[in-house]
Amino acid sequence: MFISPQRQIHSRLKLVKSITALALIVGITSGCNSDKNKETVVNDASVESQVHFMLASVDNGTCSIIANGETIATADTEVGVATFKDIPVDTGFALIECEGGEYLDEASGELLTPGLTRAYYNVTSPTFTTSVTPLTEIATQVVEVYDLDPITQYADILTNVGDAFGMKGFDLSTAIPMDLNIEEADGSAGGRYGVVLAALSQMQLDIEAESADEVIETLVYGLANNGLFTSDEIRDYYFYAMENMFDNPRIDPNLGYDIDLDAYFHDVVLAPLASQVEYVDAEHPNSTNYEAFSTITANEMSTFDIVGTHLSLNLDVTLGDDKCSLYDLRSLKATNNEFEHNIMHADCPAQNEGQVDLVVMDHDRLESTTTITVESPIVQQANSSKGVSRVSAVASGSSYLFGTITAEAPGVVYDEGAAHKYDSDSLEIFPIAGVPVDMIDADGGVIASTLSNDDGYYQFDTAPESTAVKVVVKAQLQKTRSTPNVGPEYNFAIRDNTSEGNVKKLYELTSSAITIKDEAGSDNKLDIKAKIGFDSNGNVIDGVERESAPFSILRIVKSAADKLEAMNPNIEMPALNLYWSTKNVATSGDIALGQIGTSFYSGNGLWQGVFILGKADSDTDEFDKGVIGHEFGHFLQAQLSYSDSPGDSHGYNEYKDASLAYGEGYGTAVGGLLSGSHYYCDTSGEQQLDGSCDDLTAPLETDRANGFYSEETVIKLMYGIGTLNGKGFTEFFDAVSQMKTGIHSATIFTFLDHYLKSNPDVETDVKSLMATANVKTSDPFGVYPANTPADPAINAEANKGSSSEGANDLEKLYLTINLSAGEAPTGDGDPVVLSNNSPEFCLNNNLPGANLSNGLGMRRRVEFTANYTGNMVISAFNKLNHVISDQSAYIEVRDDTGSAVKVEGYQDNYFGKINVISGRRYSFSLNVTNPEIILKGSQCGYYFELARSADSV
Repeated sequence: MFISPQRQIHSRLKLVKSITALALIVGITSGCNSDKNKETVVNDASVESQVHFMLASVDNGTCSIIANGETIATADTEVGVATFKDIPVDTGFALIECEGGEYLDEASGELLTPGLTRAYYNVTSPTFTTSVTPLTEIATQVVEVYDLDPITQYADILTNVGDAFGMKGFDLSTAIPMDLNIEEADGSAGGRYGVVLAALSQMQLDIEAESADEVIETLVYGLANNGLFTSDEIRDYYFYAMENMFDNPRIDPNLGYDIDLDAYFHDVVLAPLASQVEYVDAEHPNSTNYEAFSTITANEMSTFDIVGTHLSLNLDVTLGDDKCSLYDLRSLKATNNEFEHNIMHADCPAQNEGQVDLVVMDHDRLESTTTITVESPIVQQANSSKGVSRVSAVASGSSYLFGTITAEAPGVVYDEGAAHKYDSDSLEIFPIAGVPVDMIDADGGVIASTLSNDDGYYQFDTAPESTAVKVVVKAQLQKTRSTPNVGPEYNFAIRDNTSEGNVKKLYELTSSAITIKDEAGSDNKLDIKAKIGFDSNGNVIDGVERESAPFSILRIVKSAADKLEAMNPNIEMPALNLYWSTKNVATSGDIALGQIGTSFYSGNGLWQGVFILGKADSDTDEFDKGVIGHEFGHFLQAQLSYSDSPGDSHGYNEYKDASLAYGEGYGTAVGGLLSGSHYYCDTSGEQQLDGSCDDLTAPLETDRANGFYSEETVIKLMYGIGTLNGKGFTEFFDAVSQMKTGIHSATIFTFLDHYLKSNPDVETDVKSLMATANVKTSDPFGVYPANTPADPAINAEANKGSSSEGANDLEKLYLTINLSAGEAPTGDGDPVVLSNNSPEFCLNNNLPGANLSNGLGMRRRVEFTANYTGNMVISAFNKLNHVISDQSAYIEVRDDTGSAVKVEGYQDNYFGKINVISGRRYSFSLNVTNPEIILKGSQCGYYFELARSADSV
């Protein structure tokens, strides 16, 4: 919050008036003043002690001191103060309980009655002063909820609770809150405490809680056993309350100076959150993508994936008794899906055979222990050779078994409301091409194998006469090289993520049995059709499998593979599982139960692959060619190009980070190009009759977001480029694949740079499309030509929201930092700052769709050239010189070859350490994961710090 000089003068006058008014109160007995005023509260300090019962000042409440299970004193409160006489000096550790009476609620102005509110205090003097407040009650409840020892653990928990709510550095057992009903916060401990209590009062109003007790209960639910927040949702309630105080006419006049409020806000932002480790996965030769692996090889360094929430490179991770090195903290990215998890890696020293514990410590608190089995390489090889062998029959016949394999797909209504048509006249029959086909005997033994051709035709030449056989069709596309680096290589499989076991079931279509004719060399025809499983009205047929769905997904994949192979006969792609199930529903939760949230692609974590919705009468995507092509396109971008999209949810008419807008726009465009349709349709609803179809060739509506930050803009621009006369998918994807190298982010600017350099003959056409798309340059860094008019849709006035200033730099994609010279420090010396002239930047989340971590203004990109070889540490600070917490942001670094640079953990307020080489050009991005750190949605004055650390570190 920033105020004008007039507001600041007015605040000072109010403060003087407030102090003068309070001085007239006889004895100044409120007990809510600064430390200096508190000295006059008690006339006989040698025998009196005070308990300040504060939500605001509680009148006529009752406080009791309980020690060793007995109540040793009781007193009523007046103006928030309960005065006790002759408390025994040897009372020791005591519980103080206060309740009843009434207080004037700061946010609503209503007289309310507080419930039971408690604090622990170690009484060692007859003249102590302490407070009982919602914060002390929160700490007391955490002790109870987690069955902790109050004598040994309450003090640390109270400190953490103070940190979490903005009281960092203040002793909550002795600080006395101001009452903001009658006083103005002054930046002291009491003033800050008063602001915190006013924020809790505002939260009660915001969430429509019936009492302060309900607010306390809500907050305790979001805290871990060390008193730190673990729930983003509940922590956000407190963030919102802090901001809403500024708009509350009862509270705002007494909030004090903006410099104090900014410090308070950023103390909350910087407060650590309790980490929550979800799983640890060993990067191991036998590790699968279906469960966390906990076996490593003896006498070799091991690498672990650590996945959870609120992770930090400052966590302490050990394997056995050896410290592990942490690096590359980032979001667990998934396109289209809202994942709040982080992932980081740990390199751990070699261990001897046996079992050791991988231990994660968080602020001296045990967070996670995973028992790791350490096996010899011989045992590893033996385990890896184990598998289920199939009994093979002898191919002894000479007859022919042949036929055509096809599948049913519904017709699609192409208009603004997508719908599937299942009546027999509307069904599309398509060939199942390029898939493995097995001929099996009655025992399931494989007699022979082949592949179906492009028409879905298969043929076996060794069918055994007078034998009953079946044909099994696998939902898989696989090509394997016989000569290194020659020919295509890939393996795409459609699997059921809800099936049992570690290796999820591959979908197969099994025919009915056919008995091969008695005579040798006979012809035996067996056509196979995968049924759709819906009746003509779009209702699921009971007891009938939806056989064609996996093969419908696979044909889009084959279309892509064929086009890529035509571009590059030696194309190599990593294996990919595409997961579909009739249980896959648009509810986030357990993927193994089908709760996938939406169709998406994930490139890291345990569940790597493409996930496709399949729940009937809800949202089925198996026949939505554009959706499947979009998600498979994300895989192609991640593996054959480069993606630095932050992922997360997104939609049309939103202002998103340039990499998000590019990644999602590219996905839809490439889906259209792969499917051969300019309609992107997504069906849903009862009988699959709802949904929408977007015409990728239609002009953008005039009231939509339009620019490099708009997913919809990028869709139409890229699809238009991919369908230019004389050009096509080859030229389109060639530009995409060229983005695999270089230091730039994957944005529409870098795509245009590569495309125009390779296709100068269509520059005029491309520039025309760019003008319509409000994309003003093809410079790979997004640098505009001189005198380019500012975009009024995203300028400072448009994005400032309720803040006093907006961001004026959202069109500037990259900042350049020129490094000064500096010698490396020795030993434990502080890093030497090299970025004294680092340009300032803004963060902003006020535009529509920008209030998530993938919004425009939530990422800042930097490029620099190293002027030495050695270690560098990187951090970012706000205008108050407060470092941005690495739990609220992370950095990713690339060098000028396009290779990722490892970001290792480093203490002392730095995001991490990298190794640089003199003369090399580097780029990095700051990715803000928690938009709530930006007060009122817009803050400027941030800057980066790059420093040279000791070479030995």
